Amino acid sequence: MRLIWLLPTVVSSLVFALSTGHPSYLLLAAASVLATVAVIGLNARKSKLGQATPEQVRLVSVDNQWFFDGVELTKSRLLLNRALRKRVLEDLRGRSRMPDSKVLLEGLARAPTDLPRLGVSIDDVELGESPEPVELPWAENPHTLIVGPTGSGKSMLLLRLLADCQGIPGVRSWVLDFKHGEFEALTVLAAMGGAAGNTRIASSADSQAIAHLWQELFEALDWAGRRPNLIQRATEVVIIDEIGAALEQPDSRERILKLASQGRSAGVRLICAGQSTAGIPRALLANLTNRILVGQVDQADALVLSSRSESLGSSRDRHSAPKMPTPNGWLSGRLLNKQKEFLFPIKT
Repeated sequence: MRLIWLLPTVVSSLVFALSTGHPSYLLLAAASVLATVAVIGLNARKSKLGQATPEQVRLVSVDNQWFFDGVELTKSRLLLNRALRKRVLEDLRGRSRMPDSKVLLEGLARAPTDLPRLGVSIDDVELGESPEPVELPWAENPHTLIVGPTGSGKSMLLLRLLADCQGIPGVRSWVLDFKHGEFEALTVLAAMGGAAGNTRIASSADSQAIAHLWQELFEALDWAGRRPNLIQRATEVVIIDEIGAALEQPDSRERILKLASQGRSAGVRLICAGQSTAGIPRALLANLTNRILVGQVDQADALVLSSRSESLGSSRDRHSAPKMPTPNGWLSGRLLNKQKEFLFPIKT
């Protein structure tokens, strides 16, 4: 109800009451003023309810009394306040779809087989089923590109994949950290001899370490007698954090392009992560066929990475974060070539 709708009644009642002095007009004027005050109070309460701070807990129970954003829920309030009733129902609907972190972790509990796991399927969580792991399909598409803005969780996803690769028999991992970020602690551990025996790590903080790791990797690869287009079983996983920075270095650029075009015949699986597709040559992009979006990716990057025009659909639905609530300690991503959304833990 709008306040302006009561103004004609209030004004006319006051005019008639003052001009005639009749008691009924005075009573009508007083009732109009009281109704105006009541409307002002209701509007203030409604605006206060709509301005929930992030610190407030939406729906809580205290001593058998229910509160929503600090407002006590009574039968009369829920019956008369349509906006409040709608907000409570939306909160309950969101709670019913909120995945349980324990159930999600159970989906990643088993040991990896031949394929590393990106996370757990969002579709299963939405349907209320036990979440199944979403695996990286490197048997059919050997190489992978992960794109996401700063803070979206790219390095966390790389750590997730590295953890699984370390558990796959016969697979060695090579990590080249050109961002000098999440893998810095692992680099220190490797220098102290504390890293896993089947993992080699180098950071751009030491250019000599990067060059030495490249040399060690290429000396370990068996190129002899290999057919360039024949996909061999995965034996070497090369993880590159911040592909844009890596491509700015001529030696690293040459080696990355060779791994992307010929590495599959030597059992190489290349996993690259970057903030954008800008600066990635088409020859490299064409070989990075597993394409993953993490976080709110720029629409231009989403267009570049989409393998089919129809996969774009509604851009907000396809390339934004999922509509379902994301539990604390988890991030979301999308495997474009398989049209699968998944959740992965911040800490692996």
